Amino acid sequence: TNPQWRFLYTKGEKLGIQRRVAEKEFPAAAIKKAWDEGFYVSDMSYGSNGSEKYWVMVVSKNTYTGQLYKLRDNTGELKTAIEDMQKTEPGYYISHIAFGNNKWVLVGSKGTGYTNQTTIISDYFPEENIKENWKSLYQITSMAYSGSKWVVVMSKGSSVTKQHFHTWDWWDMDEIETEALDYNYLTEAVKTPDKWYMVFSEDDDINSQDIENTETIPDKQI
Repeated sequence: TNPQWRFLYTKGEKLGIQRRVAEKEFPAAAIKKAWDEGFYVSDMSYGSNGSEKYWVMVVSKNTYTGQLYKLRDNTGELKTAIEDMQKTEPGYYISHIAFGNNKWVLVGSKGTGYTNQTTIISDYFPEENIKENWKSLYQITSMAYSGSKWVVVMSKGSSVTKQHFHTWDWWDMDEIETEALDYNYLTEAVKTPDKWYMVFSEDDDINSQDIENTETIPDKQI
């Protein structure tokens, strides 16, 4: 079997009620509906569910007090959108980055708790840049890969205290469980054609995790 979806469930994070949305087109109307009802986008992915491709989005009631999103065609436009948000939307920080259906998605939120942020855009996984930013106490808070470009968002003010990453040839559940025994929890996972890039974090807000590997979106289990 070759699971298409991996759902990560976490206890302890400051998230209240959640909903899951799956739509073939970008879920613009669902995002607006969520905002109207006091929910905010906390995660978004794009992938196959059987023979169809879907945007899968999780919205949550959390500490955010405002949110916006931008859809962009390439990393040049994404960089400009990030810079515009920083100039025109005080208090907003990137809370999630995603790539799907040839679009970059920037989600900016107010009330994240972040105090500073930097974004790395690179043709390759920016290992050295990440390590340099760790020295300045930035932590990875979101990352995505388009097939040709990496975008890694690093923030100050998150609940994460320490991070490290692994590059694996496959999804290694045994190693993930071993990390958790030392209170290192999986906080980011990105698949490229031949590698998994896994970020593990120490986070006082997390006290346990569960991971589900499945070929289709597991509605009943969720």
